Amino acid sequence: MDFQDFLAETSKKRQHSAIRALQKYTNMKDIVNLGGGMPHSETFPLKGITLHLDYGDLEMDKVDLDKGIQYGESGGEQNLKAWLRKLQDHVHKPVYKDYQICIGNGVSDVLAKAFEAVLNPGDTVLIESPTYVGAISFLRPLGLQFIPINVDQHGTNVDELETALKNWNGTKPKVFYTVPIGGNPTGISITFERKKQVYRLAQKYNFLIFEFNSWIPSYWSIDTDGRVLRFDSFSKLFGGGFRIGWVSAAPAFVERILLHGMVTDLHPSGLSQQIIYTIVKSWGIEGFIQHTKRITQYYKKRRDILQTALEKHLAGLASWNIPDAGLFFWIKLNNVPDTFDLINKKAVDSKVILLPGVEFLPLRGNSSFVRAAFSFAHPDHLELGAERLGKLLSNKAKL
Repeated sequence: MDFQDFLAETSKKRQHSAIRALQKYTNMKDIVNLGGGMPHSETFPLKGITLHLDYGDLEMDKVDLDKGIQYGESGGEQNLKAWLRKLQDHVHKPVYKDYQICIGNGVSDVLAKAFEAVLNPGDTVLIESPTYVGAISFLRPLGLQFIPINVDQHGTNVDELETALKNWNGTKPKVFYTVPIGGNPTGISITFERKKQVYRLAQKYNFLIFEFNSWIPSYWSIDTDGRVLRFDSFSKLFGGGFRIGWVSAAPAFVERILLHGMVTDLHPSGLSQQIIYTIVKSWGIEGFIQHTKRITQYYKKRRDILQTALEKHLAGLASWNIPDAGLFFWIKLNNVPDTFDLINKKAVDSKVILLPGVEFLPLRGNSSFVRAAFSFAHPDHLELGAERLGKLLSNKAKL
């Protein structure tokens, strides 16, 4: 594929930073580097780090520590990128082999840069509805036209997607943004058969797929063209404060994301990268996968607690699908045409915090839905929250 037609005009104008381009030579032997202006690491006060983990303690290697507290490469630390490539090859077994990895300051960072790399003002974007509010918030001010594609209990509505593409007048959209597994806010996962149908439409109508946090079999694993950009994050696995996410994509897109980073945040957090690399190097691929499975079981137990509470307190007042992944229930309130005022005013007064459905709609409008997260609240509070919402809805029904 010729990816140049997908690139935005602003992104095409980006050039390599002369100073940033020197970074790759920093750790090479026999190089006398008088070009950069880095401070010397001997002047930094941090001299060692011991990591106390659930599965044993680790001492960070001095070389890795020195890399972590110094300026680093804009696309991420090489050892961590090499480990991530082994992970991607092991888990997803991508058909498209000519991919590269670019690490950023959280997945929102690389996702925003990827959007900027391909979208011009006035472009159209295929986007699930409902979808992740962070993506909507970034895209809405850019002067884009959204083509919302509804999500049902089996994921993206493929018939609706195809109809929109067939009937579209003007320049076809470049991008379809999707959260295919454990959708935020729905908790719904698309079937593999639908994934294959969506990918065939991407080939037929020549658009890119921006895939956020999908487990196997992913869109990326069936991509033969390099048209899928895959976004992953360590936030739910090691802690959101690390701010480390990455994109796996064709070199043409990774280069544009990299050039953006060179002139904005320079590089992702070096210390965060080295801490994560110290851990995953010790665990290996299988150890890392076992860690993700333990986390999955942790959230499954919380999901079940809230599910039981919803059945107890919201029966007859609301309906929902049981999420098979993710951190949320997407709940439709009966006889509530729009939840905005109910959730932002009356629910707050009742001391239960949820998010109204309108926040997750690309074109806004009324919504009967609310998003309830089961990830953080104490298990007893999951029960209490459902009880308070149920009382609120019962009292409303009596009025």
